[in-house]
Amino acid sequence: MTLSKQTQNFKKLAVGLLGSTMLIAAPAFAQASAPAHQTEAEASVETSLNAEVTRQADEKRAKLFSRAVSAVKETDNAIAALEDGDSERALEALAGATGELDIILAREPSLALAPIDVSTARLDLIASVDDIKEMRNEIQALVKSGELQEARLLMKDFGSEVRVTTTNMPLGTYPDALKSAAALIDDGEMEAARVVLDTALGTFVVQDVIAPIPLIRAQSMLDLAQSYLADEIETDGEEMSQDDRIEAAQVLRNNAAYQVEMAKALGYGDIDLYRALESDLDKLKKQVDRKGDTGGLFSSLRRQIEALASQNDET
Repeated sequence: MTLSKQTQNFKKLAVGLLGSTMLIAAPAFAQASAPAHQTEAEASVETSLNAEVTRQADEKRAKLFSRAVSAVKETDNAIAALEDGDSERALEALAGATGELDIILAREPSLALAPIDVSTARLDLIASVDDIKEMRNEIQALVKSGELQEARLLMKDFGSEVRVTTTNMPLGTYPDALKSAAALIDDGEMEAARVVLDTALGTFVVQDVIAPIPLIRAQSMLDLAQSYLADEIETDGEEMSQDDRIEAAQVLRNNAAYQVEMAKALGYGDIDLYRALESDLDKLKKQVDRKGDTGGLFSSLRRQIEALASQNDET
């Protein structure tokens, strides 16, 4: 993790907390009320959160097929030409689109979906864990009583996540639709060809990857805590004692545990996975207090958070 100046404000906060009994928090599984310095802890990892969102979107964009994107543009050109009654221009556009797709299929004959667009959306519910649990109970009660539309209205904003949406062209059907449209144009059936092309544009497959924000924040807080313990934080020449670093790490650990509790309340992932994660967070707290080795615990926590996050992919 790259540590920037946003860590310095948190370092100053942590130094000011020396001796505070508020840092000795309840175990992670019992932590429902917000921990001390929640706002500062979240602010300290906001840069990491934004970087992770950008990374996930860029990873998807890197897989986009420029030739498939060109084929879609040519399809739009063909439809525009048909609306103008220009069959020659429509056939020329379809020939261009078909040529692009032929190249893709020649290079990757087993490819079923060609990514053509990526978008991101962020939903961040501003509420405490207790508020979220109350809202969840209300939703469950509405569903149980059959008031599904009322429950749906609450569910609309019930989440804290980044959704990365990829739109894909189905290569098993789209090229054939272009060829069918071209045949119809040759037969003089311009309107039928336009309908075929409009229909083809409506067959794109949308895939969503959901990244729970509380789990991203929790991991970023743990990364920062580990860096404090390893004395890897830039402090503009200010020295931090070992006790200072332990204090800062515990603040971050407490807040990471709260973010995990929030993710669980929102229903992101298997409840059984949370039990192991919460147990390791409690072990980390004790190990940090003892000034013991924490490398294995941090690695285990990362694996568990990644496993929880991966359960929220959609298709």
